[in-house]
Amino acid sequence: MNKIITNRYKGLFAILIVCHHIALSVSNLPIYLIPLKYIGFSVVGYFLFVSGYGLMYGYKNKNDYLNGFIRKKISRILLPYLCIQIVWLLYCICTGKFVLIEYIQNFCGGGTNWFVIMIILYYVDGI
Repeated sequence: MNKIITNRYKGLFAILIVCHHIALSVSNLPIYLIPLKYIGFSVVGYFLFVSGYGLMYGYKNKNDYLNGFIRKKISRILLPYLCIQIVWLLYCICTGKFVLIEYIQNFCGGGTNWFVIMIILYYVDGI
């Protein structure tokens, strides 16, 4: 698989993951969308597999693949994550739903934020 194909797969799986999260939060889902509630585990696995394939392919086939690897990869994940966290913090404060201990737990990988922490650890551990 080339980079274009793997990026398409990752995009598809990312969209399915978002649909899964939306389906989990909707109580009166139409019957034909109920399967979206049960695909999360599998789709995340496929996404990780395709991502890992791309990382290994780059490592094996590009001589300078690790030059600036951490800086590039972490900044592509950490910067959007921090922006979303700021927006979420402001939302929680403005709606009166802010609880410091819950916010700290979620920021550090609790709830749905586990993926960000996991991918950063995999990147750091993989080099």
